[in-house]
Amino acid sequence: MNTQNQKSTLKLLLIFMTCFATLVIFGKEISIISFNNFYGMFDEEDKSVGIAKFVSAVRNQVKAANGNAIIETAGDNYQGTALSVLTHGAPVNDSSMGYWITKSMAHNTDSQIAFINSGGIRDVIHKGEITIEDIYNVAPFDNKIVTMKLSGKDLKRVVEHCFGQGDWKGDMCGPFYGLKVKYDSSAKYGDRVLSMSLLDNKPIEMDKLYTVTAIDFIYTGGCRFDFKGAIDVKQTKKTWRNLLIDAVKKQKVLKPDVPNNILLDHKQLKKVA
Repeated sequence: MNTQNQKSTLKLLLIFMTCFATLVIFGKEISIISFNNFYGMFDEEDKSVGIAKFVSAVRNQVKAANGNAIIETAGDNYQGTALSVLTHGAPVNDSSMGYWITKSMAHNTDSQIAFINSGGIRDVIHKGEITIEDIYNVAPFDNKIVTMKLSGKDLKRVVEHCFGQGDWKGDMCGPFYGLKVKYDSSAKYGDRVLSMSLLDNKPIEMDKLYTVTAIDFIYTGGCRFDFKGAIDVKQTKKTWRNLLIDAVKKQKVLKPDVPNNILLDHKQLKKVA
């Protein structure tokens, strides 16, 4: 392979599965190639090129080699429908995507509360049909789901981090689900949470245990999260991506659902996640 071809060659982060079949129609052979189980990929400079660009490149290469090929990809498979765009942004009031993801994580694991880091969400879900490719674009990383129990005291520390990242810029490090929170943005980092309650309005008790789920990236300290004190920790083999695919299949229709569950200075903000 010459240098030019090497530069144009895509490198896989993980190998994807392929299936091949050949049909004979009216005396003509037609190859059917199915690509499944996308995991992510990089170009020659180790920069993510995204699922859509990768699949397009593979299609072009296969078509060039076999003009009769019929190509089907797992990313084309319809999974559900979004009634409107699920948005994503760093501030708490800009992430209906973050709310849906953490809500799906909590429900799937029978947890009361769920956390993710905002930076792990890499795309929005647009209005209309949702495919597996769409979910891969949202969640390109192979982070696994972790479940645990946290005391109210330790839970408060994690929530504090969600409302400010210390010396990091930005005001939201991690969307969450399962809590109603009153906080003071003018207070110093670590003293912003004024009170917390579950969605049924039961106050969080500092010495009581609560069931929590998160992705392994933040559980192990990513984005400076601190889950110290967690007990009954179970690191599952399920990626949050596959959890989200299952959630779309089960829900079928996604409608942005962001209740007024986070309060600033005891006054309701606009709808926030």
